[in-house]
Formats: sequence, C-alpha cells, structure tokens
Amino acid sequence: MIKAGDIVRVTDWGLSFPTWREWFEERKNELDFMWVLRYAYDNSVNFRSCCFTDETRYIVLYIDSDCKRALITDDIYRNLGKVYLIGLDGIELYGKPTEMTISEIEEKLGIKNLKIVEEKKDD
Repeated sequence: MIKAGDIVRVTDWGLSFPTWREWFEERKNELDFMWVLRYAYDNSVNFRSCCFTDETRYIVLYIDSDCKRALITDDIYRNLGKVYLIGLDGIELYGKPTEMTISEIEEKLGIKNLKIVEEKKDD
C-alpha cells in the first residue's frame, strides 16, 4: 500500500488529472497551500513524452484513499517541484520490479500477438 512519504514512479500518466481544480477546492483545508500553488494545472507534457516509461522518482505528498488519488512531486528532497494529481493505479513504489503478463503488455503497447524473442548477440 502506497502512503505519503513513499518514493514512487509513474507507470501510467494517462491516469493523471491535470485540470481537476474542484478536487483541490474540496480538500483545501486538508492540503498544504504550497501544494495547491504548485499544481501542474493543464500540464500534459509527461503524458506526451513518457506515458508508460517514466523512471523519474516522485515523492507522495498526500493520499486520497476515498478517490484513490495521490499528490506527487518530483522534488523528493525539498518538496518544491511541480505537484501532480494521479490515480493510485498509475503509480508504484520505486524500485519494485514490474510484473506483467503478455496480454497486459499487449494492452499497454496497443498491439496484438506479441512474441518475446531472445536478443541477438553481437559477435
């Protein structure tokens, strides 16, 4: 179970919420005001550049277990970076091996009939 303070990586930026201003308004008494100010509003750069392959380390600032959302930032030492709102299914603990079936890989990549082959060795 992921909790505030954990270091995570994003496995699916498609589960982020770059324009959900109302979520912040509803929780304004629970959230640090600086997190709200640094919310990466309408920022979809991560989705376009590294939708499923982001190896950046993020720290979890806040968990909303009711909505299954997390606030994360890439400034893991000072917590002063941009803040992102993302679904818990789109993050995992950093360093945890990713286990997927072939059908899950096919779904993520949007392909059918994936065949895993050995890498060719250079002679």
